[in-house]
Amino acid sequence: MLTLMRSLVRVLAGIFMLGTVLIIGNATASSATGTAPTVTSVSPNTGPTTGGTSVTITGTNFVAGATVVIGQGKGTTGAIAATSVNVVSSTEITATTGGGAVAGTFSLFVTTSGGTSTGNSGTNFTYSPVGAAPTVTKVSPNSGGYGGGTAITITGTGFTSPATVAIGQGNGTTGAIPANKVVVVSSTEITATTGTKTGGATPGTFSLYVTTSGGTSAASGGSDFTYVGLSGNTPVVHSITPNSGPTSGGTVITISGDFPSVNGVTPRVVIGQGNGTVGAIPTTNLVQNGDTFITVTTGGGAKAGTFNLYVITGGGTSAASSATLFTYN
Repeated sequence: MLTLMRSLVRVLAGIFMLGTVLIIGNATASSATGTAPTVTSVSPNTGPTTGGTSVTITGTNFVAGATVVIGQGKGTTGAIAATSVNVVSSTEITATTGGGAVAGTFSLFVTTSGGTSTGNSGTNFTYSPVGAAPTVTKVSPNSGGYGGGTAITITGTGFTSPATVAIGQGNGTTGAIPANKVVVVSSTEITATTGTKTGGATPGTFSLYVTTSGGTSAASGGSDFTYVGLSGNTPVVHSITPNSGPTSGGTVITISGDFPSVNGVTPRVVIGQGNGTVGAIPTTNLVQNGDTFITVTTGGGAKAGTFNLYVITGGGTSAASSATLFTYN
């Protein structure tokens, strides 16, 4: 009887220990597995094949220790690891794309202790080839005040991060005005805010340029942006006295005409060199006497010849006429 009781005790103890192991084992497996992460968006979702693009990944179930890779056409096989991975929260990760990639659009994957996210349209990231210059096909809206601050959307191809945007002032990218708040939304879309300069941008229609690691977009009809005056009061020149001076500059001249003030912005005066305001020589020491007289000092380094003088205000640029001619001797 004693032997039978001892055997029964051993059996019961074994069952209890087995149950304990199973319970602990199940708990351990559950805490280690967790829930697989999901990815809903990647911003920006394009960058060069050389890597180095800072991206923000939005989704769910992100936990510390997560890794990020961008596929190369075979899921996670051969995918390129991102660096500087930072789990900001359970719904946001920041990272930097890795380099040496194949050009194309691939899924981005996040892996945690709970598993690996699956690919979907929101996980796409486009590796753009380095050396392919961007193109601009549309700017919307394509006009705004000369004081800047117009939010625009740029459509085209080959947009990669980082990118810069500038709007010309009549001489290509030379003297172009940088845009602010540039965001590469995708390889075909950029959002930005137009910039300005002291005294305001030159009113008129100019090309917008996008520059990336692949180069600078070329001017086209679709890339045009018009800086307009805030009042529409275009200045008019009636006479210039004297109307000649040396090519070295330094001639004090008085300009009479109609120069309506626009929001207190000081006019600018330039003297052309044969191609309108393009390459024109700025004057200095401008003093405005009411809305009808301006005195300035001519700039130097000019070509000899007779050229048009232009007054530029928030209302626009004065038109060329016989009254606007100034001769550099």
